[in-house]
Amino acid sequence: MLIVMTLGGCGGSDYGPGHAKVSLFSEKRTVTRGSNVLLGVRFDLEPGWHVYWDGQNDTGYPPHVTFELPKGFQAGEILWPVPKRLVSPGNILDHVYEGHVTLLVRITVPTETNPGRIQIKGDASWLACHEVCVPGKQAIEVSLNVAGDALTAQLNKEIEDARALLPLPWDEAARVQHIDASWQDSTLTIKRPGASRMFFFPDTASVPVTDLLHAGDVQGDEITLRPQAMTGQISGILGIETVPDTIYCSFKQTLP
Repeated sequence: MLIVMTLGGCGGSDYGPGHAKVSLFSEKRTVTRGSNVLLGVRFDLEPGWHVYWDGQNDTGYPPHVTFELPKGFQAGEILWPVPKRLVSPGNILDHVYEGHVTLLVRITVPTETNPGRIQIKGDASWLACHEVCVPGKQAIEVSLNVAGDALTAQLNKEIEDARALLPLPWDEAARVQHIDASWQDSTLTIKRPGASRMFFFPDTASVPVTDLLHAGDVQGDEITLRPQAMTGQISGILGIETVPDTIYCSFKQTLP
């Protein structure tokens, strides 16, 4: 991976030297004390460029977002949407986002905060790659009203669209999709009758999987994963393609 450091402008590109534009927006304009609100950090990427998912990749690293919050406010972990599997020349396997992606962060509003206007500021940093990789950084901010009483607020459709791209919880998917996961001879087999294709994207907590390049994308209704460790877990995102659609769910199995 060749990383190119850039200073200043980028030859007239609308996306800047980091080959991306970043914006911060809120689920709703007015929040109440003691409530939660989702913020969206949207990356609009220059055509042909990608950023990375927060999982196991052969190259690159995921975007990083930090916030400067008013007193008592708290930010949760980033909620990562389902990425795309990208195989580059040399059998390099990454899990990436292209075009645009919105990362969701849940903000907790303290009960003791005063009603009024607040500013939430932050910094987003990322690595964008095409034929080379270029780091980028941008300041972001959004304004919110804090109200003392509960309100019925119009939700931001873009936040709702981003929520729809998150992987389903495993319990919900396993129940609705009739997924079966079993161990035999230190090998994990996941079956979903009727599936035409299955995917697996390991997260950073997962042990490495043998030959993920081929084992992580298979035709048929069964995927077999062989861990390269004796203890730990296989975890990440499981994808199941059927005739109507493709669903993605969070997945975690402790090694026996």
